[in-house]
Amino acid sequence: MELTLADALGIFRGWKENTSPVTFFLDNGEALVKVRGIVTEVLDDELVVANDDARVRLGLKNAEFQYQDRREKPWVLRQISESEFVTCVEVCLPSEGKCFLFELESVIGGNLGFQ
Repeated sequence: MELTLADALGIFRGWKENTSPVTFFLDNGEALVKVRGIVTEVLDDELVVANDDARVRLGLKNAEFQYQDRREKPWVLRQISESEFVTCVEVCLPSEGKCFLFELESVIGGNLGFQ
C-alpha cells in the first residue's frame, strides 16, 4: 500500500514512542547497511535509527513509501529482515536506492544491541 510522507512519519513516530525494535536495511547499489536498533529521531525529512554501536540517518526528502504488514510478508522481505516482523515501510529513494524499515516483534529482556 502506498503511503504519503505524512503517513510514513506517523508510523515512524509511533515506533519511536513505543520504543519498538526495528531493523534498518539500506541497499543503494554501492553500499549495503543493516542496523538493528530503535528509532531515536523523527524529523520532517529525516529518520534516525540507533543502537549502542551504530547510528544511521535516512533523508526522506523526495522519497516514496510503501507499507506492508505481516499478512503480506513476501519471501524476500522475510529474508532481508532475518526475523519475524510486524510491519515494513519500504522507502524508495530518489537516488535509486531502497531502504526497508522493519518493526520487529518486541522481545522482552532481549538484546538488540542497545540499552
